[in-house]
Amino acid sequence: MGKLKITESQYNKILLHEQAERKNILTEGPKEVMLGVAVLAGIKLTGQNEFLSQKALKDSSVLRDIKSTFEDEGRLKELVSKMEEKGMESPSLLLSKNAKLIVDKFNELSSDKLDFISLSNLKELSD
Repeated sequence: MGKLKITESQYNKILLHEQAERKNILTEGPKEVMLGVAVLAGIKLTGQNEFLSQKALKDSSVLRDIKSTFEDEGRLKELVSKMEEKGMESPSLLLSKNAKLIVDKFNELSSDKLDFISLSNLKELSD
């Protein structure tokens, strides 16, 4: 392929576009994880959130992110605080109360199963 010549302003526009795209990719991941966890916990979503959560739970990379969040107490607490920021009332209590249901639903959806560590991390949220 031959070389292309572009002006400095064109180059800067390309860089700005790429940075904006990367920023969008990074912000979508946590939202998809949060919506997926909400559905696993038995929360009924509507509209765009329902669509995004269904799509997220079919995505293997989102399921991996959910699993790694459940296995890491720090990430799990961070998820709970993000859920509280979005206006959810006492997400730690909801996740703790529905821990077994969440693990069972997740294990139905994913070939990479959750184990006792995830279950105990979820149950400990109410402490």
